[in-house]
Amino acid sequence: PLQPEATVTESKARYTAAKKISQSMKNVDLNTVYTMFVSFDKDGGGTITPDELEATFVELCKGKKVPQSFIDERLREVDFDGDGTIEFEEYVEFMTGVKVEGIEELRIGFESFPRHKNHSVNMDVFMESVTAAIPSTELRSRIASSLDKDKDGTLSFTEYVDAMTDPA
Repeated sequence: PLQPEATVTESKARYTAAKKISQSMKNVDLNTVYTMFVSFDKDGGGTITPDELEATFVELCKGKKVPQSFIDERLREVDFDGDGTIEFEEYVEFMTGVKVEGIEELRIGFESFPRHKNHSVNMDVFMESVTAAIPSTELRSRIASSLDKDKDGTLSFTEYVDAMTDPA
């Protein structure tokens, strides 16, 4: 069992981490970065492999073969840990210039929900999953309304990150 001071310390640590993510991502269009990553990650495995990188560039070049040296160079530019694949965290850092600890876990959480073709989550599906313990329909509706910033009935990756990192 956790001791009360351990719980407080853990909560403070989570709050601090969430605040850092939120502040570092203020001017970043996470929806665009996420959508681009997903378009490269052809098999949905959560990483961009050299083959997936090549396939995407071949698509962008309208079927023309891309030199292997070009693919290798792009991989070296983005694969910061040198494991031969591009993880979401590396992709975000490359695209934004901001290293965001915990963004990979947020991607995994977001992808645990069924998504539309535009990579958003139906707000009703999301709310059903996360508010099952809240009996008040009015409260659930207020929560959904506060999360769905653009009022389109879906939860984008940016809205999801905001919801999961808002310390309030």
